[in-house]
Amino acid sequence: MNLPRNKQVLWQYYIDVSVYNLAVSFLVSLYTHVIWGMLLYVSFGYLIALGCYQYFQGPTYVFYRNWGWTKPRMMLRLGIINCLIAPLAGAIYLCVLWLI
Repeated sequence: MNLPRNKQVLWQYYIDVSVYNLAVSFLVSLYTHVIWGMLLYVSFGYLIALGCYQYFQGPTYVFYRNWGWTKPRMMLRLGIINCLIAPLAGAIYLCVLWLI
C-alpha cells in the first residue's frame, strides 16, 4: 500500500465531508452566533455531515475501501482531526474578538 497516497486519500475524504459540515455550521451561525457554528462544526455537525455524505455520495466508500480505509476508521480519524482543529479555531476567534 502506498502510504503517502493513502494519507492523501484520507484528506480527500476529510474535504468531502467537511464541505457538508461547513455548510451546516455556516447556516447555523447565520441564525445564531459564530461560536455556536464553531461548536456545531466539531460536535453534532460532524455527524450531520457524515449522514449527508452517506446519502449523497455513499457509493464512493468503495473507492476508499480499495485504498485500505474502512468506514469506521475514516470516521474516527476525521473526528480526531476535528477535535484538534476546534481549539485552534476557538483561539483564532478569540484573538479576532480581542483585536476588534
